Amino acid sequence: MGLDLKFLPIDSEYQSVAGQGGHAHSMLEFGRNYKAFELIEKVPQRERPDFDFSSFVSVVPDGTMEGGSCYGRVKETPYGRPLTFARAGELADVLQRDGLNFSPRQKAAVAYLACLPRESEIGLYWH
Repeated sequence: MGLDLKFLPIDSEYQSVAGQGGHAHSMLEFGRNYKAFELIEKVPQRERPDFDFSSFVSVVPDGTMEGGSCYGRVKETPYGRPLTFARAGELADVLQRDGLNFSPRQKAAVAYLACLPRESEIGLYWH
């Protein structure tokens, strides 16, 4: 068993009666790359405990599909750790360094991050 990562680019943020929220309809499956993970951990990250965030990595709470993935609110990873957020530009900067060996899927995820506005927030979903 190992640790994998999905990048969840925030598509939009909004203000509601309940506070601030947003959603990520895109999921960039980065997979497993421990050398890259060491660099990602050095990027400034923040928790947003009051942020009403939705994505397709939510978990069905009960019923016949219990434990399956669905669209809904996401506050933490499957390991019980709070979801953290980083800036797309800072992630792209560290991941575009020479010497990292990426799969085609990982190269695509890094290219996607590099194309976003630098200040775009990305949810880091470790699973």
